[in-house]
Amino acid sequence: MAGIGAATNKRMAEMMEKHEDHMVFARDVLEQKAKADERFARRFQKIIEKHDSNQYGG
Repeated sequence: MAGIGAATNKRMAEMMEKHEDHMVFARDVLEQKAKADERFARRFQKIIEKHDSNQYGG
């Protein structure tokens, strides 16, 4: 039983240590997504403005 408890504690500690790396990665991914969403919104806004004003071919 003591061996199982020790192994469990070791595994939980390892998982918690790796948690920081996962959180940093997730934050980076979310920042990249936010930038991509912003670029899309700007591009889409230009398309909508062109469509709404009926300024095609110019």
